[in-house]
Amino acid sequence: MPLSQEDVANVDRLCQQLYTCASNDERRAAEQQLAPLSELANMDNVLHLVGQSSSPATTFVACVALRRMVTSSWEQLTMVQMCALQDFVVHVLNTKGPQMDSQVATSFAALLAQTTKLAWALGEAPRAVPGKVHSTFLHPSAPAAHRTLGLALFTQLVAEVSDVAVKRS
Repeated sequence: MPLSQEDVANVDRLCQQLYTCASNDERRAAEQQLAPLSELANMDNVLHLVGQSSSPATTFVACVALRRMVTSSWEQLTMVQMCALQDFVVHVLNTKGPQMDSQVATSFAALLAQTTKLAWALGEAPRAVPGKVHSTFLHPSAPAAHRTLGLALFTQLVAEVSDVAVKRS
């Protein structure tokens, strides 16, 4: 069941508490309450949060939760799920990216690169991401902010793939 507006507001409050509260105990309590967002079973709710919340803190927490899900459970995700997540991230960055806090946009770029790397061997569909990035962000009529974001996405993709090559050497 999707999160209600009240649930989204509660998560927004907890995320603000996590990043702005002076008390370590209150931050720890918020972190504990937000921890279940990183569980694979909550992926739909986390995607809903990204779409519904206007809070940069919530969007960042949601992206970190998605990255944790992909890292810890990628073998459980199907190619269809990985491609849907890639498409979702491209859509979010296309619609909100230029206005996003740079740390949040960077986190989404890392999520896209991570899912692309992990899904690469699953088939042709996940390999379409570089083409989607090019057609969405780097076409000649794209605004400068989109082209800058597209170049950052390609940089992140190359860095993610290169990281594996360095570790294997």
